[in-house]
Amino acid sequence: MPLIARLAIAALLFGASSFAYCAGSVRFEHSGQPVLSGEPIPVVVHGLPANQVVELVASRRDMTTAGRTLQSRSQFQADAQGTLDTARQPSIGPSYLGTDASGPFWSMRPVDSAGTPPVVGIQLEAMVDGTVVGSDTRQLEDVKPEVVADPRLSGSLLYRPGSSTPLKEIVIILGGSEGGNSTARAVGPRFARAGYAAFGLAYHSPNYGRGAEIEGLPSSFKALPLERIEWARSWLSTQPGLGGQTISLWGVSKGAEVALAAADRMPWIHSVVAVVPSDVAWAAFGPGVSGDDEGSGLSWQGAGLPWTPYRGMGQAIERISKGQPAGFRQVHDQGRLAHPDRALGARLGLKAKMPVLLIGGSDDQLWPSGQMSLALGAARLDRKLPTTVVVFDRVGHALSGDGWSATTWSGVGGDPQATAGAQRLAWGHTLDFLAQSASSGP
Repeated sequence: MPLIARLAIAALLFGASSFAYCAGSVRFEHSGQPVLSGEPIPVVVHGLPANQVVELVASRRDMTTAGRTLQSRSQFQADAQGTLDTARQPSIGPSYLGTDASGPFWSMRPVDSAGTPPVVGIQLEAMVDGTVVGSDTRQLEDVKPEVVADPRLSGSLLYRPGSSTPLKEIVIILGGSEGGNSTARAVGPRFARAGYAAFGLAYHSPNYGRGAEIEGLPSSFKALPLERIEWARSWLSTQPGLGGQTISLWGVSKGAEVALAAADRMPWIHSVVAVVPSDVAWAAFGPGVSGDDEGSGLSWQGAGLPWTPYRGMGQAIERISKGQPAGFRQVHDQGRLAHPDRALGARLGLKAKMPVLLIGGSDDQLWPSGQMSLALGAARLDRKLPTTVVVFDRVGHALSGDGWSATTWSGVGGDPQATAGAQRLAWGHTLDFLAQSASSGP
């Protein structure tokens, strides 16, 4: 065949292929049903050019910062049938490497973007040679909580399982030093999906220069009353279908500190899940607290709990307000080292007789949650108290995430891919632990 004829045929084939893309032959598999953030969602795309390198771009709006876009870009080779399946085919970068159906989601990073992803959803685009050949939007399930109409529990939220899902028990969610109810909004729907009534207990609302998120809550972590958990229990007992149910606590970071302190004093608590916990109670911090040893962060029956002083907390908060590395790990490590006797007297979780699950990260750069989990676990086991300890290697403080948030946390330690996997495993450990605790009776 003459060269000119061969080139003409090639041009026709290329044109037909290009026209096919424009005509919509590229198709994303899509159930049409909303999904919860963190659920495994393999992305499957058909109609791509066979054996061609395809770039998958995933974007979503960061719900913690208005207007910021999170995005990942991952390259794959379509198979001989022109199909891309993130559960079967490895990414060759740049956002992540290897085969991981959740990779396009946990590898998202903040970017400057002209486009704005849907408020509750993920925008997906398939690109070939820099051209978008197909797109899809995955709506995330926007679970609406019940508003807690009790002035003593302002900002708190209640998530119930669906009417067709048997209720297992109640879990009180205690977020960390971020305050407000953002942790409850993230975790509550997942607990409800698993059959638990999830009560997100808001107990402080620091302004961090932005103004208080929830009016009526203290802005400083100072002498916060553990009684607030008792108030939640009282309110829950009056709600239809919830009276008489056992109640467990799930706390993360400072919320884990609160949970363990409460478990030492409230024998009615059924079990405790403490994610990236401390094994000691710490001093107050926040607006109006200028020093490292100005009283306890927690109180019970009007008296502050024994506490461990910090070393340089005010300076750390000032650095983070300027966008500089805070060095919170150093604040805790040096405070404990300077006051070993105080730390010994401020130990937590040694009087709690209910089952306790401790989940920490070996590379936690906010405080040494891995080491503290192991220390508390050993001390409890010495006392023959039911305890399970899970510490993940190469993982930092971001263990409360849903498996999609590994790279959106900065300065907290850990490898992003290892952290994403650990988040998913930690959730599995949590559900298994709660199920086992429930089977052991009240």
